[in-house]
Amino acid sequence: MIKHQYSSHNPESPTEAAFEPARFTVPAQGGAFDFTVTAYCTNTAVGWRRVSLWRDNALEVGRLLETVRIVVREAARRFTVFEAGRAEEAANRDLSDRLTEMALDPDGIQAWTVRVELRPPEEVRNAMRESALDRYRIEAKAEADTLRLKKTDDLRLRWQRFLEESAGNPTARYAVRLTEEPQQAAETLGTLQRERREGAEELLEHVTRLAQALESADILGLVVNSETVLRKTLALMGVRMAPIDDDSPLVPADSSV
Repeated sequence: MIKHQYSSHNPESPTEAAFEPARFTVPAQGGAFDFTVTAYCTNTAVGWRRVSLWRDNALEVGRLLETVRIVVREAARRFTVFEAGRAEEAANRDLSDRLTEMALDPDGIQAWTVRVELRPPEEVRNAMRESALDRYRIEAKAEADTLRLKKTDDLRLRWQRFLEESAGNPTARYAVRLTEEPQQAAETLGTLQRERREGAEELLEHVTRLAQALESADILGLVVNSETVLRKTLALMGVRMAPIDDDSPLVPADSSV
């Protein structure tokens, strides 16, 4: 069936006449599968006379469709059945070039434009759907694993920072206890104060013992040094003194005196 669309009443104005789409099959690369081809053919004629002549010229239409089949077949065989998009693009490009060449020939087909669509068989489309779904599942799982690793690493760094800060803070464990058991706040604070008081008392006792030890050591050292200086002075003056008992704490470390 042919449809006409007139753009003007001027007999010499361009007029479009379009076929119903033509359908046929062509083999894909390897010949195991066929593409289903849908061809949309349009003729732009000039004037009423050209349209009427074209409507009755079945020979020209036959030549056009045969050219379309040959060109599309040649293009489709360069691609696998899984590359319908690329095959369709190549077929339309080759058709445009071929029709342009034929329009330059006075005896060739004139004023035609053709656009084709290629479709793989349904079993191939089903396989492509399953493959696309499998690829999507793999990519989605990979993205989820990457996100999980990133979140795990972020959590590890946060826990590491928390432990490092807690190690240097004696009250950190009480803060954690309050976070986990806020209803036990009074008991936790009481324990904290008691341990602080006991720690302070223990530290004070330790410092006191250390101060007393240092004080005793200083006094003993002063006495020993004074005794040593006194004995050396008297010896230089020729005064004879009784030796110090070996068991006396006043015996200097230097036993030359």
